[in-house]
Amino acid sequence: MISAEVVARAVPPSTTSGDPAARARAPLADAPFDRGDRLGGHYVCAQGRTELTLVIEDLQGNDVSAIFEFDYPGGGGTHTPASGSFRMHGSFDARTRALRLDGDRWLEQPDGYVMVGLVGTVSKSGTIDGTVKGPGCSTFYLDAPAPRRRSATR
Repeated sequence: MISAEVVARAVPPSTTSGDPAARARAPLADAPFDRGDRLGGHYVCAQGRTELTLVIEDLQGNDVSAIFEFDYPGGGGTHTPASGSFRMHGSFDARTRALRLDGDRWLEQPDGYVMVGLVGTVSKSGTIDGTVKGPGCSTFYLDAPAPRRRSATR
């Protein structure tokens, strides 16, 4: 079983604008991901290695909203196959490349599962690795999002 832990968010001040409201509305210019990106990978908790897809829903200022989708195929012991999803909210610090996300609301909750938090570092190539915040949990890894096709301008 996985468990939740609240992860504190630190939102550093920005020097790009003196208007806090304008900063909150501005998209994350330095984020290596964008709205609609699907980052695939895995995480490890008490049930074992579990497939993870993080879907980026929104980026505003330092704020990030995402959906945590997981699929545990089952394995030895008492852990049966399970899948589910929940919304997450948190922040990305472009200067330190730190990503922090907290579980917010279940979309699909399998029996025996609770939301977790993610604290990780985004590499220059866009991969993310770090710690899953919850008792019995350890690490996660996400591949960089696939490059987006840019439409040609005429």
